[in-house]
Amino acid sequence: MPQRRPKPRPAPPLRFSRSIVQCHLRLSRQVSVLRAVLQEHKAGPVAAETVAFVNSMLIEAQRLYGREPDIARFQLLPPDARLTLFDLRLINQRLRDADAVFADRYEGLLWPPDETPGADRPWQGD
Repeated sequence: MPQRRPKPRPAPPLRFSRSIVQCHLRLSRQVSVLRAVLQEHKAGPVAAETVAFVNSMLIEAQRLYGREPDIARFQLLPPDARLTLFDLRLINQRLRDADAVFADRYEGLLWPPDETPGADRPWQGD
């Protein structure tokens, strides 16, 4: 007589940990702030403080997106890097693209079901 297999239990709904959600929201806000600054300033020097700020964003991005196979890896900038605003725009665009892919892929896991996804991503409609 063949053995009957028990019915599998439905998996509980997945959710990211609070720290992952907070990291995602913090990085999203930083990316939108950098974008706003880059739109306002068309030329000028990039100070060491800006490089440090971008490096902190890249560390967060690598921590958040590092295990995603189709999201680009982010390398830290040397502290004495001489960047132009165009370089910052490229970095910012890569971060925005990674954020959009991650947010679309895990939309139901990043926001509670009663909140509207995208409310914290005002740049999404650009």
